[in-house]
Amino acid sequence: MVEQRKKDLEKISKAWRNEILKIACLIRDWRTVGLDIKKIQWKQNLYRCRYWKYRIIFSILWNKIQVIRVWNRWNIYKWL
Repeated sequence: MVEQRKKDLEKISKAWRNEILKIACLIRDWRTVGLDIKKIQWKQNLYRCRYWKYRIIFSILWNKIQVIRVWNRWNIYKWL
């Protein structure tokens, strides 16, 4: 699973990757003011954060936050 996340980040340009990593750190520290975060209805403990054309899917379980997937919204059908 970690390899897939690395591949996802490598596909993103360097400038966007830095922004995504900053947002992932904010999510990890749960400083979510100003972020567009919503609960995913069809799964428990899954949330998505929207940043421009990118989506960050993460889970919260026992107060532990784990980033699951980062993708470009135009590639969503490939993931589903």
